[in-house]
Amino acid sequence: MNDHYQEILAQAASDVAHFRGLTFSGNRNGIRISARLTLSKGRPAIRLVETLNNRESTREIAWDLWPDQVRKLLVQEHTFLHVRRDDGDWHVKITRKGHVLLSRGKPTAGSDQSTPHDRGKNYALTPSNAGAFLNSLDVLDEQGRIRPSMQAKYRQINGFLSLLEPILPEKPPHPYHICDCGCGSAHLSFAIYHYLNQVLNWPASLVGVDRNAELIQKNTAWRDRLDWPGLSFETVDLSRYNPVDPPNLVLSLHACDTATDIALARGVEWKAGIIIAAPCCQHELHRKIESDSFQGLLRHGILRERLADLVTDALRAAALRLCGYSVKVIEFSAPSDTGRNLMIRAVRTNRPPEPAATQEYHALKSFWNITPEIERLLRASVPTVFD
Repeated sequence: MNDHYQEILAQAASDVAHFRGLTFSGNRNGIRISARLTLSKGRPAIRLVETLNNRESTREIAWDLWPDQVRKLLVQEHTFLHVRRDDGDWHVKITRKGHVLLSRGKPTAGSDQSTPHDRGKNYALTPSNAGAFLNSLDVLDEQGRIRPSMQAKYRQINGFLSLLEPILPEKPPHPYHICDCGCGSAHLSFAIYHYLNQVLNWPASLVGVDRNAELIQKNTAWRDRLDWPGLSFETVDLSRYNPVDPPNLVLSLHACDTATDIALARGVEWKAGIIIAAPCCQHELHRKIESDSFQGLLRHGILRERLADLVTDALRAAALRLCGYSVKVIEFSAPSDTGRNLMIRAVRTNRPPEPAATQEYHALKSFWNITPEIERLLRASVPTVFD
């Protein structure tokens, strides 16, 4: 019998990024095999169940032992074999005459390990392909499922990656350098590093910088536990930080007030291909914006604050356009998951700014009679664009 199908199924079942489970049946001795991907102490493993005469025998197999084990199972000559993957299932039927009918089909609905709320969503990171990371973040329970209390964090991580993926270059530099400006607790830094290196198979490095030495120490310890050598952290003021390699991607996620402006300006200075900022609290313009026409709005503190936030981010986006970036301001994640859900996403075009961009920026600045911090910072590296 042609055993080529056995190698195809063995390889399909040995890919931790996509494998979900398998079922082998139709064995002449009546043995039925089922297996699914799970986690054991935060690492991928296989829960194997063998059924004979309605009696089940269950055992757990470490992932590094699984490729050899699945090949042993394949020589037991089952006549119906089904390997489930998130990118498409493999089916084999062996006829009485020994003919092998091999086919590929759509993924089995609900075959991943996500919760019912998240089934059907094409998440970039799942318990199957990012188990060690998600477990280290305490997102997973003892059974390798998403904790109900961590659903918002899980959605936020994957929501961010879904916004990043469409603007990544088709042919990335080798290696791909990332700088997280004001990295804080660095949850998304770890997620991006894992996604690029383990899911997309990019050789990516990431440096997180922050002035908080305690957070940097915690992040470094976390990095060491995961044994991710291309991830590093430095205690330094962003305005004085000089990267060894100019970053291709600059992040600023929830940096407070004008720290976001510093990150945007450094990204422009480094000529980063992508700059992503999710602003946090910002106070620069709260007492500066004035308008007779808007007094009915500005007299109310909370409305003034929200308007100042919008004007600040509009000026940031307009300033980045003047520096040769294509810019979108979008929703970062659902408002129910985080109150700070606005994102500025800028991609370098290497083209001069359109005249309309200049007019737009100066009209906005003139209407509110303000000069924002982002302009002062950018004048150091691109002094002529604001003239």
